Amino acid sequence: APVSGLKEAFETVLGVEKRRGVVVALSDFREAAGEWFSPARLVARRHDLIFGFVYDVREAEPPRTGTVELIDPESGERVVVDPSSPAVAKEWRAGFQRHRKELLETAARIGVDVMELETSAELSETVAGFFRRRSGRRRR
Repeated sequence: APVSGLKEAFETVLGVEKRRGVVVALSDFREAAGEWFSPARLVARRHDLIFGFVYDVREAEPPRTGTVELIDPESGERVVVDPSSPAVAKEWRAGFQRHRKELLETAARIGVDVMELETSAELSETVAGFFRRRSGRRRR
């Protein structure tokens, strides 16, 4: 059966992989950290865990369109918003920045690095740059 959540993914790594290795968790990390924090911390103790934070630029910056219908993929709840409204645009950006900040703080508490992966960016350049910067930090 496919693994559906971060908690299950981290628990799978703990149960399957005994040799130390690099584990990259690719996710939007929208699940509550309380759900997956403990197994992630255990993975980070045994392996070199990296959070691959995947996001679309439209999550960080609202689209310049008229009204947009947003659908929560988990609950199916629908809401219509107007991202051209200054108040909506401000909250849109603030919501993304809050989520990003919470993820970075959680990662710091666990002791893992975060690789930010914007979906329209060139993936190979982003990943190579991340590991180059990381390698430079570790040599100091």
